[in-house]
Amino acid sequence: MSVMDLPSFPTALDARYTELIEQTLASVQDMRPAIYGMDTSDRLEERYSAIGELASWPEFTGELTSQQQYEQYETIFRPREYGTMTIITRRMVDDDLSGIFNGVRFLPMVRSGIVTQQKHAVRVFEMIGSVDSYWSIFTEGVAIASTAHTTRTPGVSTASGFSNLTTGVLSPTALRAARIAGRKIKNDVGDRADLWYDEIFVPVDLVDRTNEILRTVAGLDNPYGNENQDSSARSGITKVIGLPYWSSSTNWVLSNSMMRKDLCKWITRQDPEYGRIVEFDTLQFKSRGYMRYGVATRGWRWCYAGVVS
Repeated sequence: MSVMDLPSFPTALDARYTELIEQTLASVQDMRPAIYGMDTSDRLEERYSAIGELASWPEFTGELTSQQQYEQYETIFRPREYGTMTIITRRMVDDDLSGIFNGVRFLPMVRSGIVTQQKHAVRVFEMIGSVDSYWSIFTEGVAIASTAHTTRTPGVSTASGFSNLTTGVLSPTALRAARIAGRKIKNDVGDRADLWYDEIFVPVDLVDRTNEILRTVAGLDNPYGNENQDSSARSGITKVIGLPYWSSSTNWVLSNSMMRKDLCKWITRQDPEYGRIVEFDTLQFKSRGYMRYGVATRGWRWCYAGVVS
């Protein structure tokens, strides 16, 4: 158990120091709303399912032909609990000449809680090429970005049009190939879904290169000055979202913002809450924080991912 006491903070007790400040880094930007539809829950477990589409209409020859929709894969979600605490001795509070340890210090705890949420927010990208059951179980049994997606609608071939994964390094060529492949992704009945992407998520390492690709109107990597067909004006990709806590330096994810908001949910079971007590027998000042939440991803067609490494 970690207890903050005199031996660990000699400068806080030294009258020669005029000021001692808490180390606070730059403000943490909350990226959760840029990634998820924000929702709440009031139960231990949430379950989501989907009903498939209908195929194209057949020609009418005097009698209507009936069709049937089929249930698709299920998502089972459970929030997880997170918490921390600090313990400060009574003498640390009494002898601290700086005023830093006045017995109630929530600012560092609040900030570390926000950082915790930001790290969890990018998990969907960290694990996009792997099966991840940390919060949710998706009964299809494959990663969000995969070449092995399937359908529960009978008689539909998944040999093509059911992949949303590339291993290509981000470049104009890879971006163009992903956009074209995305237009050819099929729905559960095997018809083209004609998906398009209006945003791209990248680690901070790729923000500049991505902006270069999307903002250059002509002559990008081309000595002839040809019009850049991968520019925002031509591709429709208008938003570049850099994720500072995404550990990869090479991966990238194209996204349809409307589908992403619908299929990716940040679900709060308990907002961060804080409390403090003075323990009766030790006189220690104890502060604690607690929160409970998770991420539910309910489908894969919202994205086309470049998983390079």
